[in-house]
Amino acid sequence: MRSAKRAAEVGVGLNGSGSIRTTATPVDGSVDDVASDARRLLALLDNISEVVTVLDRNGHMRFLSGSTFRLLGRHAVDRVGGSIFDFVHPDDTGRVAETFMKALATPGPIEPFDVRMLHEDGEYHVFEVRANSMLDDPTVQGIVVSSRDLEDRRHLEATLQQTEARFERVFDNAAVGANIVDTDGRFLRVNNAYCRMLGMTAPEMLTRTIFDMSLPEDVDRTRVEFARLLAGDIEEYTIEKRLFRSDGHTVWARIAASVVRDDHGEPQYAIGLVVDTSETHALTEKLAHAASHDHLTGLASRSVLDDHLQRTRATAARSGDLVAVLAIDLDEFKQINDRFGHLAGDDVLVEVARRLKTLVRTDDLIVRYGGDEFIMVLRPGADIELVKLIAQRVVDALAEPMNVLGTTTCIGASVGIAIASQDARDGADVLAQADAATYEAKQRGKGRYVLFDELHRITRPTTSTTDCRSHTT
Repeated sequence: MRSAKRAAEVGVGLNGSGSIRTTATPVDGSVDDVASDARRLLALLDNISEVVTVLDRNGHMRFLSGSTFRLLGRHAVDRVGGSIFDFVHPDDTGRVAETFMKALATPGPIEPFDVRMLHEDGEYHVFEVRANSMLDDPTVQGIVVSSRDLEDRRHLEATLQQTEARFERVFDNAAVGANIVDTDGRFLRVNNAYCRMLGMTAPEMLTRTIFDMSLPEDVDRTRVEFARLLAGDIEEYTIEKRLFRSDGHTVWARIAASVVRDDHGEPQYAIGLVVDTSETHALTEKLAHAASHDHLTGLASRSVLDDHLQRTRATAARSGDLVAVLAIDLDEFKQINDRFGHLAGDDVLVEVARRLKTLVRTDDLIVRYGGDEFIMVLRPGADIELVKLIAQRVVDALAEPMNVLGTTTCIGASVGIAIASQDARDGADVLAQADAATYEAKQRGKGRYVLFDELHRITRPTTSTTDCRSHTT
């Protein structure tokens, strides 16, 4: 009963403003209830993360919360009744004294300030101090001081600063391009690699959006993906496209983008990582070209013929036009190889390819089909007379003399023509017809073209207007 009475007399509570208020008599309930409440509140004060102190008019500590032991050490608890200035760093005593005098003169809260206080380990810890002068309150009659150790906060702030500084260094010096954009796609920040990639300065970049840097044909695709990212339909996206450079050229880039959201899931900004893939694209195009073109003549290789012929015939089927295929076989190429060697033969093939290119339109296809065999696929729409005219030009062009290692000689060529109508057989059959017509041209004396029609009739052959033999030396 004695302990209950003492708890009622010195019971400690927290009012709505967070200051301490003593209770002399129970307001409601028994003395035991008041004692229980007092013990509960004292336990709370023992475990809060702040030091709670009540100072009298002389700056003596009339009360220290149990949390003081954890935050300042045992020596502080033993100094109840002593001066608060015993714990203050000498360089801070002037500021504390000034604040204390203000509290004596002015009731109510005092503006928070930082002060260094002595810990039992001999080190001074920085505390944020909040004071409320309640000297005129008869139930308190003191200045209530709440002090929060800032070491943890300052450690967190220092760690955060280090993390931010590390991020700054990583972002600015990353080997790949990096950017941060707002929800409108406007650049908020760009790193050095991204600026070098596009030949722009950071201030120039910050006046633009990701859409400004995209080619017109890529803008809609970029907008769709960016909108899906912000809407949460996707967590990230990767897109490969060309970007404008400041010099007017473009650069191929692979862009991986993700979004940063707030605690409510609202998008705040997007982060993009950009890798320059121009070299990869150039290499890919080079390999694709090598795979689809003859390395000696630069003409298309036979690997592309079937697909091209199929697409051309499909186009012709829709329009009702004809597809003409010319098979070209050099007449005297073997003699060139035998007489002058294979290197000279290669030079002849390069010259043949050059002459053939001058005879066709840009969307006609010339294929080096074999050693001395070539195929022409004329675009749909040419009538039979135009096809014959082109075939005759081929015969005439290849009958013109060539200089082979200082010797003027003629190669000559036999040409077979196959016409595939919209209901013709497949591409292989068309090629077989053209080949058969070429064979017939050779049988009829070389240096001419022969037309193989769909009824397997061979038309009257037309010979070259050039007499190759007269140019041979």
